[in-house]
Amino acid sequence: MKRKTLIIIPIGLLLIVATLFLTVHSWTAASCVSPEKCNICGKTRGEALGHTYDNGVITTEPTCTSEGVRTFTCSRCTATREEAIAVMEHQYENVTIKTATCQEEGIIEVTCKVCGFVNGTKALSKTGHSYESEITTEPTYTEPGIKTETCKICGYVRTSNIPVKPADITVTVLNKVSHEPNYSAFIYTNYVTFDIKVENQTDTDIRGISGYFIINDLFGNKILSLGCDFTGTIIPAGEYAEFDDMSADINQFIEADLKLYNEKYEDLEFQYIVDNVVYNN
Repeated sequence: MKRKTLIIIPIGLLLIVATLFLTVHSWTAASCVSPEKCNICGKTRGEALGHTYDNGVITTEPTCTSEGVRTFTCSRCTATREEAIAVMEHQYENVTIKTATCQEEGIIEVTCKVCGFVNGTKALSKTGHSYESEITTEPTYTEPGIKTETCKICGYVRTSNIPVKPADITVTVLNKVSHEPNYSAFIYTNYVTFDIKVENQTDTDIRGISGYFIINDLFGNKILSLGCDFTGTIIPAGEYAEFDDMSADINQFIEADLKLYNEKYEDLEFQYIVDNVVYNN
């Protein structure tokens, strides 16, 4: 028959062991969102570590019309947070929707090349005609000519007159003589006479010329203007005629007349201005 042994443990010792056992914690490490925590009693100590985010990556690109998104990830727990990226500015370019022509304006649209948003229109200036010209009718001494201009882009045609040929006429004063009154000829004032040569350098006979002289002194100072017409003699093309019956009365109360009378022929300058020519057609 086996003998049973009875072990007797003092109650005080049991209380000491139980107290020691109950005062030892089993801690779970702190996380990003929780401090350390005892697995036995649930007690906590310290603080949560907090997230440690990376620099983030763009998960949604921003556009001209909507915000983008940058996503940051915690390196410990993979938790994420998002941050908005501002809307981009439009990137405009000019898009021609109607080409300008010689006679009409064109149209361009100011369009965002990213999203297609149209921010109004602008006018394109007319290009203007690019003419090529030709003389379709040559001018003569009596009739104007015609110049025709044609736009080489659109074919538009315009015409304009070419002035008649300038009278190719040379009028030369050969001499000036000052005279006293000739009472027997019923001339009661001083007067001057001129010997004049008129050269017709055109290709048409001339019946008459209307114009005037500008008479200057030796220094080019104008003395006066004197009307002078040549009629009554046909001047053939390429030839000349001389006139010795041209005269002008002198008014002794007019300084310019007196200066013309007193100046020597050699000290005078004569310029003839042609107003009109009558050709012998």
